[in-house]
Amino acid sequence: MKLQLAAICATAALQGACAELAILPGVNNEAKAYITTDGETWSVYKPPFGTTAACSSGSELYLMGMHQQTFDPVAIKSSDGKTWSDPVKIPTIVVECEASDGNIYASGYNGGVIRSTDGGDSYDLIYKTKHNIESFNSILKLDSTLITFGDYDDPTVGDYRGNAIEARLSVGNVTWTEVKGDWFNNGGYALQSAISCPGVVLVGDDTGNYYVAEDKHATTWSDRIFLNNTLGVGGSVCIGDTGVWLVQHEDMSTSQDAILCVSDDSAKTFDCSTDLTLAHVKPLKLYGKSASSVFATSRTNDGLGESTELWHTTNGGKHWEKVLP
Repeated sequence: MKLQLAAICATAALQGACAELAILPGVNNEAKAYITTDGETWSVYKPPFGTTAACSSGSELYLMGMHQQTFDPVAIKSSDGKTWSDPVKIPTIVVECEASDGNIYASGYNGGVIRSTDGGDSYDLIYKTKHNIESFNSILKLDSTLITFGDYDDPTVGDYRGNAIEARLSVGNVTWTEVKGDWFNNGGYALQSAISCPGVVLVGDDTGNYYVAEDKHATTWSDRIFLNNTLGVGGSVCIGDTGVWLVQHEDMSTSQDAILCVSDDSAKTFDCSTDLTLAHVKPLKLYGKSASSVFATSRTNDGLGESTELWHTTNGGKHWEKVLP
């Protein structure tokens, strides 16, 4: 499975609320997650399965992953990060999840979208791909709209084609519609990291472009905007009312330096200057509310395989220090 870099809305705080209970998953199906109850002090939790996604409602944590022997997709939940429920089987391997309006929504590999309406006790499949090879890498809940982003293998272009679908959600009725943005018009643009910030909704692709929603339901999108270089747009986080951080780096590789791109004007412009090049940190998931304190899970390779570490910056991403292995 290729790694899809997706931003995680770790808490409602990333969408403007003030909850502090947050969680960041491990990398590459590693049985590890990082948990905080105050936004600053973190601890390591090791679940009985490899993690692929995590999200928080602000009062409840949800951790999803895959059993490392049977490969069954599973999920657990906790109200304090210490005591966890027993794993429940879920219909698809999840890449991204979001807790909103009392429900949990998630999407992932094999083109599946799932939902829990009972607080994470069970999950139902609400969409299944129509393509042979498809992956959903990000999911957003915008008011009454649910939209998920990814890619599928399109033989007509001989490459992966960006794909997004959305649904207007009402009780007992989920109708899906394909969203045909500029990513659909050109082969090879796989959608990866999507984020909803106070002033903007955007999604990045795997070749250094991002797209901005032009209406509140995200049904129409801007043409692709080139960010900095052809590295994929991975981790992202909202900072305050107008700040957006995006990270660019290669999939499944530690040979290329990561680049942090920072916007202070709701993604109208980005600073990707050389002092934001991250030679030793490969951020995948970001958490923070101000530029003076942002945390990131990062992948490292010790020659025996990749593992996850937690890093921290207090000066807008110019310097990072490791917090936890």
